[in-house]
Amino acid sequence: MESMVYGAASVLALSIAFLFKSSDWAIENAVVIARYFRLSEMATGFLLFSVATSLPELVVSLIASAQNQVGISVGNVIGSNIADLGLVLGASALFGVILIIKGDLVTLTKIVFLSSFLPLIMLFPISPFIGVVLLLVFVWFAYFSLNSRLSPQTSMERPRVDAALRCSSYFLISVVVLLVSSHFAVDSAVRLATLLGISKAFMGATIIAVGTSLPELAVNISAMKRKKTGIAVGNVLGSCIVNLTLVLGLASIINPLAANMGAFFNLVVFLLIINAVLLYFVQRKKKLGFNEGIVLLGLYVIFLLSSILIELKF
Repeated sequence: MESMVYGAASVLALSIAFLFKSSDWAIENAVVIARYFRLSEMATGFLLFSVATSLPELVVSLIASAQNQVGISVGNVIGSNIADLGLVLGASALFGVILIIKGDLVTLTKIVFLSSFLPLIMLFPISPFIGVVLLLVFVWFAYFSLNSRLSPQTSMERPRVDAALRCSSYFLISVVVLLVSSHFAVDSAVRLATLLGISKAFMGATIIAVGTSLPELAVNISAMKRKKTGIAVGNVLGSCIVNLTLVLGLASIINPLAANMGAFFNLVVFLLIINAVLLYFVQRKKKLGFNEGIVLLGLYVIFLLSSILIELKF
């Protein structure tokens, strides 16, 4: 028993080490790719990291949809977005102030507004037709992000083609390591919790919920340490849009999400509240600092506690 606990703890520690190291590599190589394509930091977060770090949610939702597990498919999307906005963005703001520059204000407002509006569709059955519409929204989102390029006049040395290709390969490798590490981190954490007798309710609301957001969290902490705040914001908001469009769209095409969607009402309302608070910070304060981070983290803690109480039927 004791050796099994130590074994699980060792795998967890090693996985977390690889998780954060691979996120450092990903940021380092993404910066070179962004310079080659003249992408802004925010566009880099939107295009490169949001899709890459949303792969766990995509795989989980597609498998759940194929097995007709609508609750898991939709709940995964809502829970991941709440974790991204509350936990990941809140924790990121503790590592430094994220200033919303004038050029990004309109873009961010549109993205936050879109991520606020889209959750409402989860209160109704989602047909394959709606799924196609969501995929089209994702295509528009990708096109919109591509247009967020740096001005040609911006003084930035462009890397050579071979350097860009090499960094693209390293980026893909680091993302694979990132995702594999997050899988082992969650798996070992669940095993450790089981060995220590921790309840499944607490496990589901904390370890697994946080685990699906580990890639985003690791990338954002690395980005904030490197003062790449645009990548941090773009990664989180981009992941939310990817979950609501690409993930939900593909899941509904595989199997119409026609269960009692009203069962997710409380989760959707909570997601809308976090989006509203974020929209206020972006529009009025034009920054995300320590205080804003505490508010977002506080909302996430409230969500976790309420989830545990509901699960335990208090």
